[in-house]
Parts: sequence; structure tokens; C-alpha cells
Amino acid sequence: MSLWKRLFGTPRAAAPQSTVATSLAERRASSEYKHDPFIASCLDVNHRELNDDRWFSHFKELPQIDALRKSGKTQEALSLCRKGLERYPDSFLFYKRAADLWNELNKPDEAEQLLKEGLSRSLSKCSIAGALADRAFAKGDYRDAIRWWITAGVLQLESKIMVDKMPFLNLAYVCQPLGIKDTEHWLLGMADRASSQGPIRFNSEGAELRHRVARAAMAAGDDAAQHAIIAFHEKYK
Repeated sequence: MSLWKRLFGTPRAAAPQSTVATSLAERRASSEYKHDPFIASCLDVNHRELNDDRWFSHFKELPQIDALRKSGKTQEALSLCRKGLERYPDSFLFYKRAADLWNELNKPDEAEQLLKEGLSRSLSKCSIAGALADRAFAKGDYRDAIRWWITAGVLQLESKIMVDKMPFLNLAYVCQPLGIKDTEHWLLGMADRASSQGPIRFNSEGAELRHRVARAAMAAGDDAAQHAIIAFHEKYK
């Protein structure tokens, strides 16, 4: 069974109801937005998403990089990827591939630094922010995962360029154990808007992985992580 099939189930509709507790949390998140540094770091994004209609087929270097990587020639693949970045410094595809190659060379700091550089130089930035979130998620750093998922969402909503459903979908499932139903429902709606495949939902295994992010925040007593998600909803609903 493919990883996609393991983590995603069949589409389903979500129709959560609002609660008094949710309303109180929303008001508190809204009031804390400008005063909590973490919430502000999630929502005050200095970058702008721009249209980029170039994909894999537009770059002759990408198949060559992937072939070298598949054959275990990681250094050669990285060298070619660097040349690609010199030629196309505004393409997110080269930043993401180069970061993966740095990971394979056991140099995660170089990978993360390159992705952050891509936030400034790439036309499309939401996928890069999503990649930073995924790295934090894999490391169990729930704060950074939430921060970068929100950033990836802000980039899309500010530009009205909806191209990546995953940040919204990840955050929606983080909301479930937190009981913030209105925000969960809104995030699922945003994920559906950004999806070119129609509504997509995680299956039980994929959902559980996202629920762990929420439980980690609750175990740490980290209200700001929850309020950052709510403030994101309040700002863009």
C-alpha cells in the first residue's frame, strides 16, 4: 500500500458545530495576537507568494538530478542542483530538491538554511514554508510545525493563490483534539479550495500523527500554539 493510501482516506464532509468554549478561545486568541511573540511570528509574514506556472517538465535539470539521486550519486545530484539554483534562483523546485539532498548527506542545518533562503528568492513560497513545517513535524517540534503551516496558509490567503492544501489540512487535524471545531471546519474548507483533487482527508493513521502535535502542545500547557491557529482563522475568515 502506498504512503498516500496509508495516510489519506476517502473524501468526507466535515460539519462541526461551534461551542461556547470555542468562542471564548477565539476572543482570547484575537486579543493576544499582537502581544504574544509566537502568535505574531505565525501571522506577520514578510514574504509574498507570486505566480509560478513552471513545473517539473519545464526544467531539463530536474530529471537528471532525480536520476543521479536514485542511483546513489548524491554529491553529483547536489552539484547539478546548485547549478540549477544559479540559473533559476526563483524556482521552489530546486530549493526543495537541494534540501532533500543535504538531508541525505546528513547535513540538516544546510537543508533548513537553504529552504529559508528560498523564502526570500523563490516566486512560490508556500511550498517552501510547507517543507519547513514538515521538517519540524518529523522532528517532533510542534511549535515550528504549527508556525510554518500557518505561514504557508498566510502566503496563499494574502496572495489569493491557493495551490497547496496540506498546511490547512494539517492544521485542521491538529484542531481536533483541541476541540476548536469552528476553526477545524474553516481549515478543511480552505484545504478543499486549495486542492486540485477535490476534498482530501487523512485516514486514522494520518490523523493520529497530527493529533500528537495537539497533544504535545496540551501536555506543555502551550496555549499560544492553540491561540495562533485560532487567530489565523479569525484574521482570514
